[in-house]
Amino acid sequence: GLLAWSRRTGKSIAFSKHWKKAGNLWVSKDEGAALTFEFEGNGVRWVGKRYDDAGIARVFLDGRELGEVDQFGPRRDEPFEWMVGGLAEGRHVLKIAVTDQKNPASKGRFINVSRFEAPGLGGDPPVLDLKSLDWKLVESPAMVEVETPAGRLRDFATAGEGGAEAVSWLFVEGVK
Repeated sequence: GLLAWSRRTGKSIAFSKHWKKAGNLWVSKDEGAALTFEFEGNGVRWVGKRYDDAGIARVFLDGRELGEVDQFGPRRDEPFEWMVGGLAEGRHVLKIAVTDQKNPASKGRFINVSRFEAPGLGGDPPVLDLKSLDWKLVESPAMVEVETPAGRLRDFATAGEGGAEAVSWLFVEGVK
């Protein structure tokens, strides 16, 4: 069957009250609203959008405050990303908390999240060496799902469920 690859993005996202879905973003403007993202890897990327009504969030990693992040942009719908790398391999928890602060030019305090990625584990799809690949079948509602060191291979029909990005043209080695 035809398989598609998706980068490993993490374990789970948990939202407190006051987060709402708006298109492909989760948004909140309520001070104290927070989300946590559990992931495994050596880094994490927060992807969203810059807006003229965006605010400032406080960011924590494994319970330690890393600082504040401003999502303000003078134009609406501009790309936004924030990342941290160089972490010890293993399980981590990223927390994003909405504050009552904003850039003086901002019309509001909205914080948004499109998705999270573990950049050390993906980006461009890997070249898959089928001879040495450690295949591990994953229990999943998908017809076929296989864990690889860099992400998951999933049957083409369900690869993009839930808005997950997937790549269907992959380079392989180790086959004739």
